[in-house]
Amino acid sequence: MPIYEYECNACGHRSELIRRMADADESAACDQCGGDDVARVLSVFSTNVGAAHQHPGGAPAPSGPTCGACGGAHGSCGARVGG
Repeated sequence: MPIYEYECNACGHRSELIRRMADADESAACDQCGGDDVARVLSVFSTNVGAAHQHPGGAPAPSGPTCGACGGAHGSCGARVGG
C-alpha cells in the first residue's frame, strides 16, 4: 500500500498514512491537534543513482581513484575513510 502525506490546515503539522489508493482522498484527523481539516500534499522522495554516481548539481563524478565511500573521487564526498 502507498504512503500518503497529509498537512493539517489548522496547525500545519504533516503526517504520513499508509492507505489503499482508493482511500487516498478520504478524510483524516491530524495526529497533533486532532483537527479534521487535513489535505493530502505532494510527497518528495529520493532515489539511489547507483553506479552512475552524481554530485550535487548533476555533474558526473570525476574519474580516477575512488575511496569506496560514495564512488566519487577520493575525498569528494568528505567521508573520513581509513584514518
